[in-house]
Amino acid sequence: MARLQHLKRRQADLSSLADGWLPHDGGPCPVDPNSSPAVMYRYGAKVRAGTFPASHWRNSSTGQSWWEWSDQMHDIVAYCPEIPTNEKGAGASQPQPPVDHSGYLSSR
Repeated sequence: MARLQHLKRRQADLSSLADGWLPHDGGPCPVDPNSSPAVMYRYGAKVRAGTFPASHWRNSSTGQSWWEWSDQMHDIVAYCPEIPTNEKGAGASQPQPPVDHSGYLSSR
């Protein structure tokens, strides 16, 4: 219980987002559902780009989306769009923007 209270007190600091990160306003998913953006939860933890598709953060049985805020600690408050590196066209040869890798969650 003490850990949950600690997480509720902790809020992501959006005032100094790294390059490439965008604040999210709590509306519908702002990226292609098949892309794999990096995301930051309300309590500050991050998930690396390429870990999950954007559609992962939508519960198919309830329809609840972590993109659309419900005042929960797992609400997505910022994201870093995935930049395609294997497609022809714009962005194909550009590397991912620099990202602060501290605080990432592991998918394992």
